[in-house]
Amino acid sequence: MKNIIIPVLLGMALAACGQQNIQPVPSLKPVGAAFTLTFDGLGTPNFNASLSSIKTQALTDQQATVTPIRVVARGSMDYIPIGENRVNGFRYVYAVVSVNSTANLENVSFLGVRSSSSIADSAISTAIRAPGGTAFSTTELETLALSVKPAQASTYNSVTNKIVPLPNTEDTVQYLPESALDYVPTGMTGLLPYGFTVLNSTGGRTLETTANANRMIVGMKVPLAADPVNDPYAFAFSAVPVSDSVTRVTQTLEAQSHAGNAAVVARAAALGSSASITALPSVFNSPASRNTVNALCSLRTAGIASNPSAYLINRSFTAANLEPVVRVISKGQTLSTSLFVNTDGGYYLPAQSVSNTSKVQIAGNTLTALELGTGTVTASACGSSITSSLKVINPNITVDSGYWYSLGIKSDGTVAAWGSNMAGETIVPTDLTDVVSVSAGNFHNLALKSNGTVAAWGSNGAGQIDVPTGLSDVIVVAAGGNSSLALKNDGTVLAWGCNCSGQVNIPQDLSDVVAISVGGLHSLALKSNGTVVAWGDNVSSQLNIPSGVANIVAISAGSAHNLVLKDDGNVVQWGNNGTDFTMPNTVSQIGAIGSGSNFNLTITSSLGVIAWGDNTHNQLDLPSDLANVVAVAGGDEHGLALISDGSLIAWGTNSFGQTDVPDISPLTFKLP
Repeated sequence: MKNIIIPVLLGMALAACGQQNIQPVPSLKPVGAAFTLTFDGLGTPNFNASLSSIKTQALTDQQATVTPIRVVARGSMDYIPIGENRVNGFRYVYAVVSVNSTANLENVSFLGVRSSSSIADSAISTAIRAPGGTAFSTTELETLALSVKPAQASTYNSVTNKIVPLPNTEDTVQYLPESALDYVPTGMTGLLPYGFTVLNSTGGRTLETTANANRMIVGMKVPLAADPVNDPYAFAFSAVPVSDSVTRVTQTLEAQSHAGNAAVVARAAALGSSASITALPSVFNSPASRNTVNALCSLRTAGIASNPSAYLINRSFTAANLEPVVRVISKGQTLSTSLFVNTDGGYYLPAQSVSNTSKVQIAGNTLTALELGTGTVTASACGSSITSSLKVINPNITVDSGYWYSLGIKSDGTVAAWGSNMAGETIVPTDLTDVVSVSAGNFHNLALKSNGTVAAWGSNGAGQIDVPTGLSDVIVVAAGGNSSLALKNDGTVLAWGCNCSGQVNIPQDLSDVVAISVGGLHSLALKSNGTVVAWGDNVSSQLNIPSGVANIVAISAGSAHNLVLKDDGNVVQWGNNGTDFTMPNTVSQIGAIGSGSNFNLTITSSLGVIAWGDNTHNQLDLPSDLANVVAVAGGDEHGLALISDGSLIAWGTNSFGQTDVPDISPLTFKLP
C-alpha cells in the first residue's frame, strides 16, 4: 500500500535569518489579547482558516499590543503511513497569519491557552464533524481535543517516506519548559507550553511596527477517522501572544524525524550565542550539536502542569536505556558534552542533574577533569538515575622513541635527545623550555609546552614540523612517520604533514577526543565515550577496528598496527598481518601501553613490563632488573622504560646510540 497524500493548498515563504540582541533574564510577558484561529472545510476544496478575538480577556500589564490581522496563506495534507489503516494517519494543516505590533518587541510567540470554552482543558475550543456525519458526542469531542497536536508546517517526501518540514520553517514552533510559564493571562485558565513564533519580514525575531510586516505560521495535526465522513470538518485553536526574554529555537518532532539537525542548529547560531535549542529527547540524534540542546522529557498539550491530560510526547527512561557518553577524559581537559545517551535508539540525552566527584567538575554540560584516577558520576534524566565510572587519564608522554633515536623531558622542563641525527631530530632547539609532553615520529619531534603551544624540529620533507599558525590550547601531541597531530582542549584534532595515505584527513564529524596516536601512515583517536576512530593507510588492516572494542582508556599506534587498553586492564590489538603478534597469556591487569614499529610493550599492575611482537633486533629482550616502570616507549628496534625515580632504561639495537642514555649528572626525567 502506498502513502496517501492529499494536497489541498500550499503557499508560504520565509526569508533568511538575522542576528538579534538577547535579553538575559527568562520571563514571559503578555503583549496582546488572546485570539482564536478556526480551520474549517478540512479535507475538502473549501478548506479555509479565519481569525476571531476572544472578547472575554481583559489584558493587563500591557506594554505593547501584538495583534493577528488576517490569514494570508494556508495548507493541508493527509498522511497515512505505508501499510497502515487510515485511522493511524493524520491531517496536517497550517495557516500563515499576518501580525501587527505597536513596538519592536523581541521573541514573541503565540502560546496555546486554556479558557472557559476549552474542550478537555486544551487549547481547542470547538470542533464539528464532516457534513453528512453525526455530531460529535461530548466524549468524542474530548478525545478529539486531546488528540490535536501542534506541528511544523510540512509536506511528504516519497523517497524517504517521511514528513518533511517546509523550507524556512525551522523557527516557527516553540516548545517551552513548564518553568517558563510563570503567569496566567487575565481571563484565561492558563498557558500551555507550546506555541508559534512571530517573525519579521526578514525572518528575524525583532517585530516591525509596519502594518502586516510580521508573520506567524500556526500548524496543527489532526487524527483521521477510519471513515472520512467521521473526520473533523472544523476546529478552533486559541492562543495568546507573549514576549520571552530567552531566545529559544525548537527542534520539532517533524524536523527530528527528518534527516539531520543542521537547520535548527544553524538557526540558533544565527540568532546569537545566547540562543538555545529545545528538543524532545527521544529523537535529537546529532552528536555534533547535542551540546546546545535543552531536552524536554515531556510536553503537555492539555490539562494543568501537575496533572496533564495529554502530551505531545511523554518520555521516561530506565537505567537499562542509558549509558554514559563520557567514560574517559584527559586531566585538565574541558569538554562541553552530554553525559548520557539513550541506547534504545542511539539518541543523545543531556543529564538533567549530576553529582560531582573529586575527579571532575561539572557545570551544566561542561565537564572538567581535575585529577587522575577513576571517579563516579550519577546522572538523572527523564525519571531515571544511573551511576557510571569516569576515568581521568594523562595521555601525555615524557619519554619517547623515534626511528633510531630517543628523547625525554628532563626534570627542569627541557628536552634531551640522543641517537641518530639524520635530519636534525636530536638537535633540540636551545630555547625550548617548560615542556610537558613530547612525541617522536620517524625523524621529527613535537613538544607540548605548558602554555598549550607546540614546538617542532627535525625532518620537514612533508611539512610535518610546520605547526599551524596560531595553534593553541593543545593538550596532547602525536608525531607519526611523516605527519603530526594535535589534540585541543575542546576535544577537536588538527593534523599536518604528509597526507600520502590520508593520515591527516581528519574525519569530518570527529569530536570529544581525549587522546591521539599516530603510526607510520595512519592515525588513531580515543573518544570520551571509550571508542576508537582510525583513519589513513589500511594496507595492514590497521583501520579495521575489531567489533566490541569499547571502554578504551589508552591507545598506541605502531608502524602498521594498533594496541589499545580497556578499562578492565585487558589489551586488544589489530593490524600488521606480517608480524607474529601472538599476545602472551600473562597480558592482563595492564596499567599502561606502548608500541614500537613492530612490537608492543605493556606495564603490569605490579609495574613490570611485558613485551611481544618482532624480536629481530632484541627489542623484546627486557633487562632482567626492570622494575617500578611508570612509562614505556618503542622505536623501530629499541625500547625505553621510565622508572619511578626518574631514571631511564633502554634496550634493543644500538646502531646509532639510541640506547645510550646520556651520562649527564644528574639526569632525571619528568614522570607522566
